[in-house]
Amino acid sequence: MTQQSQGFNTPQHNDSDDVRLMAMLIYLLGFVSGFIGPIIIWLVKKDDSKLIDQSGKSYLNMFISYMIWCAVPVVIMMFSLIFYMPFDPTSGLISIFIFLLLNLVILGLLITFSVFNIIGCVKYYQGTYYQAPLSIRFFK
Repeated sequence: MTQQSQGFNTPQHNDSDDVRLMAMLIYLLGFVSGFIGPIIIWLVKKDDSKLIDQSGKSYLNMFISYMIWCAVPVVIMMFSLIFYMPFDPTSGLISIFIFLLLNLVILGLLITFSVFNIIGCVKYYQGTYYQAPLSIRFFK
C-alpha cells in the first residue's frame, strides 16, 4: 500500500491556519526543547484537531526512535572502551577506531533527524501528514 493510499501526503484543506501552525510548531519546538515543548503542545491541543494529534504522535515516534537508534552505538562504544581498551594496546587501537566510526554514525543520525524534523515542519504547515523514515510507530 502506498503512502498516498494510506492518507499520507493528502492535504487537509479544512484545517485553519492556526491548526496547521500548531502542528508545525510541534516539530519546530523540537529543535529548542527536545521533546518537552512538543509533548506539552500535543497534550494540550490534541483534541482540537486530528492534524495536531497526528503531528504530536508522529514527532514523538520520530524522537523516541532516533534516541533508540543513537543509544545502540553508544552502548557498543561503552562496551568497546570498557572491555577491550585496558587489556591490550592493539585492541585499544581497535576500540578507538570503533569509537570514531560509531561517533560518525551518531552524527549521521543527528543530521538525519534534523533534516526530517525540518521536512516535518514544512509538511505539517502545508497541512499534510508526515511519518519520518526510520521511525518506529509507538503511537498510532
